[in-house]
Amino acid sequence: MTNVDLARWQFAFVTINHFFFVPVTIGLAFLTALLQTAWYRSKREEYLRLTRFFGVLLVINVAIGVVTGLVQEFQFGMNWSAYSRLVGGIFGAPLAMEGLAAFFLESTFLGLWLFGWDRLSRRVHLLTIWLVSLGSVLSAAFIMAANSWMQHPVGYKMVNGKPQLNDIWAVFTNQVFVWGYSKVLLASLVTGAGVMLAVSAWQLRHGGDAGVFTRSARLALIVLVPAILFTMLVGDELGVVEGRYQPMKIAAAEAQWSTCQPCSFSLFQIGGGNNDHTPTQIIEIPHLLSLLATNTWNGKVVGLDPLQSQYSKQYGAGNYVPNVFIQYWSMRAMAYLGVLVLAISVWGLWLTAILNILFVPVLAAATLLLLLDRIFGTQFFIAGAASVRGGGDPILFQHLFWIFGHPEVYILILPPWGFVSDLVSFFSRKPAYWYKGSVLAMVAVTVLSAVVYGHHMFTTGMNPMLGKAFMILTLIISGPAELLFLNWLHTIWRGSNRLATPMLFTLGVVFVFAVGGLTGIYLATIPTDVYLHDTMFVVGHFHLTMAAASFLGSFAAIYYWFPKMFGRRLSEGLGKTHFWLSLLFITLLFFGQLMVGYAGQPRRLWDPNQYSFLRHLAPLNRWTSYFGFALGASQILFVVNFLAHVFRRPNADANPWQVGTLEWTVSSPPPAHNFDPIPTVVRGPHEFSNPEVERVLGRDWIGQTERLPGSDAPPRTTAEPPRAGGGTP
Repeated sequence: MTNVDLARWQFAFVTINHFFFVPVTIGLAFLTALLQTAWYRSKREEYLRLTRFFGVLLVINVAIGVVTGLVQEFQFGMNWSAYSRLVGGIFGAPLAMEGLAAFFLESTFLGLWLFGWDRLSRRVHLLTIWLVSLGSVLSAAFIMAANSWMQHPVGYKMVNGKPQLNDIWAVFTNQVFVWGYSKVLLASLVTGAGVMLAVSAWQLRHGGDAGVFTRSARLALIVLVPAILFTMLVGDELGVVEGRYQPMKIAAAEAQWSTCQPCSFSLFQIGGGNNDHTPTQIIEIPHLLSLLATNTWNGKVVGLDPLQSQYSKQYGAGNYVPNVFIQYWSMRAMAYLGVLVLAISVWGLWLTAILNILFVPVLAAATLLLLLDRIFGTQFFIAGAASVRGGGDPILFQHLFWIFGHPEVYILILPPWGFVSDLVSFFSRKPAYWYKGSVLAMVAVTVLSAVVYGHHMFTTGMNPMLGKAFMILTLIISGPAELLFLNWLHTIWRGSNRLATPMLFTLGVVFVFAVGGLTGIYLATIPTDVYLHDTMFVVGHFHLTMAAASFLGSFAAIYYWFPKMFGRRLSEGLGKTHFWLSLLFITLLFFGQLMVGYAGQPRRLWDPNQYSFLRHLAPLNRWTSYFGFALGASQILFVVNFLAHVFRRPNADANPWQVGTLEWTVSSPPPAHNFDPIPTVVRGPHEFSNPEVERVLGRDWIGQTERLPGSDAPPRTTAEPPRAGGGTP
């Protein structure tokens, strides 16, 4: 298998992983808007409950779709950089429109919808969910326009060997786009309605409110049945359009090497592939391929051999035949899975969620300036021979990117830090050591994160005094981070540690964050960063500090709050196995990157083995890749654990972890209004192992709303650091 094959597999995996959530988001946004419209018009409480319920599923899908979509966008630059440079001036335009218009329309009004229930009028609030639906539809339109251009290029001219866009409307009236986009919208309605119907049926089967979920099931069926019919009709015409503009794809999907008329469709075959032009086809359905490709009973399908000869004459010598074996069996797998789709739980589309919708105005500004440079001829980032009248400065783009990029790291890691600060106290059965200090440390990191971005640019030729300033600030920010880390250790030290799955993932965060923080010191100081800059050492450090810590911290929170969200506990055995495999492969993966980076391997290399001075690192690079795949595979344990328990009868205790925070004073899952009477908080969240509490209540914890019998003064809620003079609290 070549590097190109591996890149294709990786891109296919990332794309499929992202697209799982796209149709659910589009469909649920529309259906949620319909539910809220029904509530607005009828004022029936049932529709309000359904709007909130399915709105939660919508938000989860949007969050995962955003995260997986960002990964997919990076794939264009990493795996297909040469292709992106060639055609980026064309398909980059609709992608930029999607990012700057549709995505921000969708995310802005989703935020207003989420937090505007009690702040906006009912009419304005209803408008926000319809604008969310519009944003999701527009986002799909821009993405499909770029995709359709790659399948059937229109609206361009060749300039210096590169295509340049000269008719944007031709892109949006492309026949592949018109039919493909229509198919996506209809399929999204089918998928969203299918999810709503499945969830409603499950609720009705397991004792949910029949008066509520019967209405959502009825709405889902009303949308689902006509959507399926129209999807079949539009999909049929889309197949004809594909046959017209991409005949090689149609012929490869049937392994049809010679021209046929009429053409049959085989259910499976023996043999086949690029070197076998006469495979044995089993169970052929007469005329079916002609119908699929031409919409006529005796339609003609041109074979691969004639098409190869035609393309060689038209475009020059070369092999234009794709991997026929993969094309043939991919088509069958898709068809067979379509038959089995009713047996697969659509709930798998939203298994886990990390709600992390980020606004990136500085990056958006940089992207807008770059778009102006590329399309309208401005010169914000253009310098040298290509510039006019002095031009701009390409380093400016790095400044704008990293002004966003470095605070973004802390945006992602601050929530896991909060989880860890709570969970180490809960599971060590001790008050959080210097709680106020931890909060102040997180505030300090937040403030300083805005002024340390320059350490990413030590090698860009910046003024040495400015470089030293950024170096000092970067070293300063390690102070509060270290304080936070030491507070965690002090809380854990000599505690009655309960090594449940959430605690194990919490300890994993402490470990990887410690290693990531230590490796960051070398990148914060100019002398060592000059050697390590832009090497794989940076990649290993970054992922240990941010990605691995956020990854493990999010799982710690999921395992901890799963009983609260669903009233069920995940399997401790599967959870602990999931943890140990994740920690093992994370450590091996990113330590491998640290090692090759320290040995001098630059990052962003498509094939490091092309360079003789890096070939001795090939075995380590190979094993690092294996560990990465193993890390991904180990997440299947979480998926199995989730699916095995989310549908079971509630089996979690009211307070399974025996902690005193407010969420555990209500039922699981919590009611929509959270609390009947507003609780009165009389103590902090980390009250553990107080001798008086143990004597009076017979347990080592007390709730935030509980008053200790016989005492009006609440006990101290946090441990304080040693005072000057050596005294301990």
